[in-house]
Amino acid sequence: MTTISNPRSIRRQNAFKIVGEEVTATSARDAATQAGLDWQVSLSEVHTNTLTPNGVNKLQVHNTFASVRTNNDGSQAVLGTVGGRYKVFQNDEMFSALDMLVDSGDARYAFAGEVKGGAQVYMVLELPKGVKIGNDEHACYLVARTSHDGSTALQIAPSIQRLRCTNQINGIFSKSATYNLKHTTNAEFKIEYIKRIIPVTYTGIEMYETIGNKLINVELTDTEVDNIFKKMWSLPSIIEQTPFGMLSTGQKRQYNSAMTARYKAKDIYKGETGTQEELYGTAYGVFQAVVEYADHFSHKSEATRAERIITGSADRIKTKALDLLMKG
Repeated sequence: MTTISNPRSIRRQNAFKIVGEEVTATSARDAATQAGLDWQVSLSEVHTNTLTPNGVNKLQVHNTFASVRTNNDGSQAVLGTVGGRYKVFQNDEMFSALDMLVDSGDARYAFAGEVKGGAQVYMVLELPKGVKIGNDEHACYLVARTSHDGSTALQIAPSIQRLRCTNQINGIFSKSATYNLKHTTNAEFKIEYIKRIIPVTYTGIEMYETIGNKLINVELTDTEVDNIFKKMWSLPSIIEQTPFGMLSTGQKRQYNSAMTARYKAKDIYKGETGTQEELYGTAYGVFQAVVEYADHFSHKSEATRAERIITGSADRIKTKALDLLMKG
Protein backbone atom coordinates (compact mmCIF):
# COMPACT_ATOMS: atom_id res chain seq x y z
CA MET A 1 0.00 0.00 0.00
CA THR A 2 1.26 3.48 -0.81
CA THR A 3 0.60 7.06 0.12
CA ILE A 4 -0.41 9.04 -2.98
CA SER A 5 1.13 12.50 -2.97
CA ASN A 6 0.63 13.61 -6.56
CA PRO A 7 -2.21 11.62 -8.10
CA ARG A 8 -2.89 11.87 -11.82
CA SER A 9 -5.52 14.34 -12.90
CA ILE A 10 -8.97 12.77 -13.02
CA ARG A 11 -10.35 12.74 -16.54
CA ARG A 12 -13.96 12.34 -15.52
CA GLN A 13 -15.93 13.93 -12.74
CA ASN A 14 -16.19 11.98 -9.51
CA ALA A 15 -19.58 10.25 -9.20
CA PHE A 16 -19.89 11.47 -5.61
CA LYS A 17 -19.65 15.04 -6.88
CA ILE A 18 -22.07 14.62 -9.79
CA VAL A 19 -25.07 14.17 -7.47
CA GLY A 20 -23.57 15.71 -4.33
CA GLU A 21 -21.06 18.24 -3.08
CA GLU A 22 -17.40 18.26 -2.21
CA VAL A 23 -17.09 19.22 1.46
CA THR A 24 -14.31 20.58 3.65
CA ALA A 25 -15.99 20.01 7.00
CA THR A 26 -14.46 18.42 10.09
CA SER A 27 -17.78 17.17 11.50
CA ALA A 28 -20.76 15.30 10.12
CA ARG A 29 -23.06 18.15 11.09
CA ASP A 30 -21.03 20.70 9.12
CA ALA A 31 -20.64 18.30 6.18
CA ALA A 32 -24.41 17.81 6.08
CA THR A 33 -24.93 21.59 6.09
CA GLN A 34 -22.38 22.16 3.31
CA ALA A 35 -24.01 19.49 1.15
CA GLY A 36 -27.57 20.70 1.74
CA LEU A 37 -28.50 17.71 3.88
CA ASP A 38 -29.55 19.82 6.88
CA TRP A 39 -33.22 19.01 6.48
CA GLN A 40 -35.29 16.99 8.94
CA VAL A 41 -37.17 13.71 8.64
CA SER A 42 -40.35 12.78 10.51
CA LEU A 43 -43.03 10.10 10.30
CA SER A 44 -46.65 10.79 9.48
CA GLU A 45 -49.68 8.51 9.62
CA VAL A 46 -50.90 7.16 6.29
CA HIS A 47 -54.62 7.25 5.48
CA THR A 48 -56.78 6.08 2.62
CA ASN A 49 -60.17 7.27 1.50
CA THR A 50 -62.99 4.82 0.75
CA LEU A 51 -66.39 5.52 -0.74
CA THR A 52 -69.47 4.55 1.31
CA PRO A 53 -73.20 5.21 0.80
CA ASN A 54 -72.79 8.07 3.24
CA GLY A 55 -69.81 9.63 1.45
CA VAL A 56 -66.04 9.41 1.81
CA ASN A 57 -64.64 7.49 4.77
CA LYS A 58 -61.07 8.20 5.89
CA LEU A 59 -59.22 5.14 7.21
CA GLN A 60 -55.78 4.90 8.78
CA VAL A 61 -53.39 2.39 7.22
CA HIS A 62 -52.13 0.53 10.28
CA ASN A 63 -48.42 -0.08 10.83
CA THR A 64 -47.52 2.12 7.85
CA PHE A 65 -46.07 5.61 8.00
CA ALA A 66 -44.93 8.17 5.47
CA SER A 67 -41.33 9.30 5.82
CA VAL A 68 -41.55 13.07 5.35
CA ARG A 69 -38.74 15.47 4.54
CA THR A 70 -39.07 19.02 5.88
CA ASN A 71 -36.74 21.58 4.34
CA ASN A 72 -35.42 24.72 6.00
CA ASP A 73 -37.98 26.85 4.11
CA GLY A 74 -40.84 24.74 5.49
CA SER A 75 -41.59 22.87 2.26
CA GLN A 76 -42.15 19.13 2.56
CA ALA A 77 -41.90 15.98 0.45
CA VAL A 78 -42.72 12.32 1.03
CA LEU A 79 -39.61 10.15 0.72
CA GLY A 80 -41.38 6.79 0.99
CA THR A 81 -43.39 4.60 3.33
CA VAL A 82 -42.03 2.55 6.23
CA GLY A 83 -43.30 0.12 8.87
CA GLY A 84 -44.17 0.70 12.49
CA ARG A 85 -40.75 -0.43 13.83
CA TYR A 86 -38.87 2.01 11.64
CA LYS A 87 -36.62 4.41 13.57
CA VAL A 88 -35.86 7.84 12.17
CA PHE A 89 -32.25 8.98 12.13
CA GLN A 90 -31.50 12.53 11.04
CA ASN A 91 -28.74 12.94 8.47
CA ASP A 92 -26.15 14.45 10.79
CA GLU A 93 -27.14 12.02 13.55
CA MET A 94 -26.59 8.99 11.30
CA PHE A 95 -23.16 10.10 10.22
CA SER A 96 -21.97 11.67 13.48
CA ALA A 97 -20.34 8.42 14.62
CA LEU A 98 -17.86 8.93 11.79
CA ASP A 99 -16.50 12.05 13.50
CA MET A 100 -14.21 9.91 15.62
CA LEU A 101 -12.49 8.64 12.46
CA VAL A 102 -11.93 12.21 11.32
CA ASP A 103 -10.82 13.41 14.77
CA SER A 104 -8.24 10.61 14.96
CA GLY A 105 -6.80 11.47 11.54
CA ASP A 106 -7.86 8.14 10.02
CA ALA A 107 -10.06 9.85 7.41
CA ARG A 108 -11.43 13.18 6.21
CA TYR A 109 -14.88 14.19 4.98
CA ALA A 110 -14.72 14.52 1.19
CA PHE A 111 -18.20 14.36 -0.35
CA ALA A 112 -21.83 14.24 0.71
CA GLY A 113 -25.13 14.27 -1.11
CA GLU A 114 -28.51 12.73 -1.80
CA VAL A 115 -30.16 10.64 -4.48
CA LYS A 116 -33.80 10.05 -5.35
CA GLY A 117 -34.87 13.33 -3.78
CA GLY A 118 -33.29 12.47 -0.44
CA ALA A 119 -34.75 8.96 -0.16
CA GLN A 120 -31.10 7.92 0.06
CA VAL A 121 -28.22 10.01 1.38
CA TYR A 122 -24.50 9.40 1.55
CA MET A 123 -21.30 10.75 3.04
CA VAL A 124 -17.82 9.88 1.77
CA LEU A 125 -14.61 9.90 3.79
CA GLU A 126 -11.24 9.80 2.05
CA LEU A 127 -8.53 7.66 3.60
CA PRO A 128 -4.91 8.90 3.75
CA LYS A 129 -3.51 5.84 2.00
CA GLY A 130 -4.07 4.73 -1.56
CA VAL A 131 -3.31 1.76 -3.78
CA LYS A 132 -0.98 1.31 -6.72
CA ILE A 133 -1.38 -1.57 -9.19
CA GLY A 134 1.73 -1.37 -11.37
CA ASN A 135 1.72 2.34 -12.22
CA ASP A 136 -2.06 2.60 -11.82
CA GLU A 137 -2.96 4.79 -8.85
CA HIS A 138 -6.12 4.61 -6.77
CA ALA A 139 -7.64 6.64 -3.96
CA CYS A 140 -9.44 4.87 -1.11
CA TYR A 141 -12.66 5.91 0.59
CA LEU A 142 -15.24 4.91 3.14
CA VAL A 143 -18.78 5.37 1.85
CA ALA A 144 -21.53 5.78 4.43
CA ARG A 145 -24.98 5.60 2.91
CA THR A 146 -28.49 5.11 4.20
CA SER A 147 -32.11 5.63 3.29
CA HIS A 148 -35.17 7.38 4.62
CA ASP A 149 -37.59 5.16 2.70
CA GLY A 150 -36.69 1.83 4.30
CA SER A 151 -34.85 0.56 1.22
CA THR A 152 -31.50 0.09 2.97
CA ALA A 153 -29.91 0.16 6.40
CA LEU A 154 -27.10 2.49 7.33
CA GLN A 155 -24.05 1.00 5.62
CA ILE A 156 -20.40 1.96 5.91
CA ALA A 157 -18.20 0.21 3.36
CA PRO A 158 -14.85 0.70 1.60
CA SER A 159 -14.67 2.00 -1.95
CA ILE A 160 -11.68 2.35 -4.25
CA GLN A 161 -11.43 4.84 -7.09
CA ARG A 162 -9.07 4.45 -10.01
CA LEU A 163 -7.71 7.94 -10.55
CA ARG A 164 -7.08 7.56 -14.26
CA CYS A 165 -10.78 7.48 -15.07
CA THR A 166 -12.64 7.64 -11.71
CA ASN A 167 -13.65 3.99 -11.98
CA GLN A 168 -15.33 2.94 -8.71
CA ILE A 169 -14.33 -0.50 -7.47
CA ASN A 170 -17.09 -1.48 -5.04
CA GLY A 171 -18.88 -4.64 -4.11
CA ILE A 172 -15.80 -6.89 -4.16
CA PHE A 173 -15.20 -6.69 -0.43
CA SER A 174 -16.32 -9.34 2.05
CA LYS A 175 -19.35 -8.70 4.24
CA SER A 176 -17.02 -8.32 7.23
CA ALA A 177 -15.76 -5.08 5.67
CA THR A 178 -19.25 -3.53 5.77
CA TYR A 179 -20.93 -2.07 8.88
CA ASN A 180 -24.74 -2.26 8.91
CA LEU A 181 -27.22 -0.61 11.25
CA LYS A 182 -30.93 -1.22 10.65
CA HIS A 183 -33.54 1.49 11.17
CA THR A 184 -35.35 -0.33 13.95
CA THR A 185 -36.65 1.01 17.24
CA ASN A 186 -33.83 -0.56 19.27
CA ALA A 187 -31.02 0.41 16.88
CA GLU A 188 -28.03 2.27 18.28
CA PHE A 189 -24.50 2.97 17.18
CA LYS A 190 -21.92 0.75 18.82
CA ILE A 191 -18.68 2.65 19.09
CA GLU A 192 -16.57 -0.50 19.19
CA TYR A 193 -17.78 -1.40 15.70
CA ILE A 194 -16.86 2.04 14.39
CA LYS A 195 -13.36 1.60 15.82
CA ARG A 196 -12.98 -1.64 13.88
CA ILE A 197 -13.89 -0.06 10.55
CA ILE A 198 -10.44 1.27 9.62
CA PRO A 199 -8.39 -1.94 10.10
CA VAL A 200 -11.09 -4.05 8.45
CA THR A 201 -11.27 -1.57 5.58
CA TYR A 202 -7.53 -1.73 4.98
CA THR A 203 -7.70 -5.52 4.99
CA GLY A 204 -10.24 -5.30 2.17
CA ILE A 205 -8.14 -2.74 0.31
CA GLU A 206 -5.06 -4.94 0.60
CA MET A 207 -7.13 -7.80 -0.83
CA TYR A 208 -7.95 -5.66 -3.88
CA GLU A 209 -4.28 -4.73 -4.25
CA THR A 210 -3.31 -8.41 -4.19
CA ILE A 211 -5.97 -9.29 -6.77
CA GLY A 212 -5.01 -6.36 -8.99
CA ASN A 213 -1.33 -7.25 -8.95
CA LYS A 214 -2.23 -10.82 -9.87
CA LEU A 215 -4.50 -9.81 -12.75
CA ILE A 216 -2.04 -7.31 -14.22
CA ASN A 217 0.42 -10.17 -14.69
CA VAL A 218 -2.11 -12.43 -16.44
CA GLU A 219 -1.80 -12.10 -20.23
CA LEU A 220 -4.84 -12.65 -22.44
CA THR A 221 -5.26 -13.01 -26.18
CA ASP A 222 -7.91 -11.02 -28.04
CA THR A 223 -9.91 -14.24 -28.49
CA GLU A 224 -9.84 -14.89 -24.75
CA VAL A 225 -10.94 -11.31 -24.10
CA ASP A 226 -13.82 -11.65 -26.57
CA ASN A 227 -14.95 -14.81 -24.79
CA ILE A 228 -14.93 -13.02 -21.44
CA PHE A 229 -17.05 -10.17 -22.78
CA LYS A 230 -19.38 -12.76 -24.34
CA LYS A 231 -19.85 -14.35 -20.92
CA MET A 232 -20.25 -10.95 -19.27
CA TRP A 233 -23.19 -10.05 -21.52
CA SER A 234 -24.43 -13.50 -22.41
CA LEU A 235 -27.39 -14.26 -24.65
CA PRO A 236 -29.63 -17.35 -24.90
CA SER A 237 -28.30 -19.61 -27.66
CA ILE A 238 -31.50 -19.18 -29.65
CA ILE A 239 -30.80 -15.43 -29.87
CA GLU A 240 -27.05 -15.74 -30.32
CA GLN A 241 -27.32 -18.24 -33.18
CA THR A 242 -30.45 -17.03 -35.01
CA PRO A 243 -30.07 -14.56 -37.93
CA PHE A 244 -30.94 -11.07 -36.69
CA GLY A 245 -33.78 -10.61 -39.17
CA MET A 246 -35.56 -13.68 -37.80
CA LEU A 247 -35.57 -12.47 -34.19
CA SER A 248 -38.64 -11.01 -32.54
CA THR A 249 -38.70 -7.34 -31.52
CA GLY A 250 -37.91 -8.23 -27.91
CA GLN A 251 -35.10 -10.57 -28.95
CA LYS A 252 -33.61 -7.91 -31.21
CA ARG A 253 -33.63 -5.47 -28.33
CA GLN A 254 -31.90 -8.03 -26.10
CA TYR A 255 -29.34 -8.80 -28.82
CA ASN A 256 -28.55 -5.13 -29.46
CA SER A 257 -28.14 -4.42 -25.74
CA ALA A 258 -25.66 -7.27 -25.24
CA MET A 259 -23.69 -6.50 -28.40
CA THR A 260 -23.48 -2.79 -27.61
CA ALA A 261 -22.04 -3.58 -24.19
CA ARG A 262 -19.56 -6.12 -25.59
CA TYR A 263 -18.30 -3.82 -28.34
CA LYS A 264 -18.04 -0.79 -26.08
CA ALA A 265 -16.14 -2.69 -23.39
CA LYS A 266 -13.79 -4.02 -26.07
CA ASP A 267 -13.22 -0.49 -27.42
CA ILE A 268 -12.39 0.75 -23.91
CA TYR A 269 -10.05 -2.19 -23.39
CA LYS A 270 -8.26 -1.44 -26.69
CA GLY A 271 -7.66 2.18 -25.66
CA GLU A 272 -10.51 4.17 -27.20
CA THR A 273 -10.98 6.28 -24.07
CA GLY A 274 -7.27 6.74 -23.35
CA THR A 275 -7.54 5.17 -19.90
CA GLN A 276 -5.94 1.80 -20.55
CA GLU A 277 -2.28 2.79 -20.85
CA GLU A 278 -0.03 -0.20 -20.13
CA LEU A 279 -3.08 -2.40 -19.42
CA TYR A 280 -3.85 -3.84 -22.88
CA GLY A 281 -3.31 -7.57 -23.06
CA THR A 282 -3.87 -8.13 -19.32
CA ALA A 283 -6.74 -9.50 -17.26
CA TYR A 284 -6.52 -6.35 -15.15
CA GLY A 285 -7.16 -4.26 -18.27
CA VAL A 286 -10.27 -6.34 -19.01
CA PHE A 287 -11.57 -5.81 -15.46
CA GLN A 288 -11.04 -2.05 -15.63
CA ALA A 289 -12.71 -1.91 -19.06
CA VAL A 290 -15.84 -3.56 -17.60
CA VAL A 291 -15.82 -1.21 -14.60
CA GLU A 292 -15.38 1.82 -16.86
CA TYR A 293 -18.26 0.67 -19.06
CA ALA A 294 -20.51 0.20 -16.02
CA ASP A 295 -19.60 3.57 -14.52
CA HIS A 296 -19.51 5.74 -17.64
CA PHE A 297 -21.39 4.12 -20.54
CA SER A 298 -24.14 1.84 -19.18
CA HIS A 299 -26.75 4.64 -19.25
CA LYS A 300 -27.13 7.86 -21.23
CA SER A 301 -27.73 9.94 -18.10
CA GLU A 302 -24.61 10.88 -16.15
CA ALA A 303 -26.70 11.46 -13.02
CA THR A 304 -28.32 8.02 -13.32
CA ARG A 305 -24.93 6.36 -13.69
CA ALA A 306 -23.66 8.24 -10.64
CA GLU A 307 -26.70 7.17 -8.61
CA ARG A 308 -26.06 3.54 -9.56
CA ILE A 309 -22.49 3.80 -8.31
CA ILE A 310 -23.51 5.36 -5.01
CA THR A 311 -26.45 3.05 -4.32
CA GLY A 312 -24.39 -0.01 -5.25
CA SER A 313 -26.61 -1.20 -8.10
CA ALA A 314 -23.61 -1.05 -10.49
CA ASP A 315 -21.61 -3.47 -8.33
CA ARG A 316 -23.07 -6.70 -9.70
CA ILE A 317 -21.50 -6.44 -13.14
CA LYS A 318 -18.10 -5.54 -11.68
CA THR A 319 -18.16 -8.51 -9.31
CA LYS A 320 -19.19 -10.79 -12.17
CA ALA A 321 -16.19 -9.64 -14.23
CA LEU A 322 -13.82 -10.23 -11.34
CA ASP A 323 -15.23 -13.70 -10.72
CA LEU A 324 -14.78 -14.66 -14.39
CA LEU A 325 -11.21 -13.37 -14.49
CA MET A 326 -10.19 -15.03 -11.22
CA LYS A 327 -11.65 -18.37 -12.33
CA GLY A 328 -9.78 -18.09 -15.63
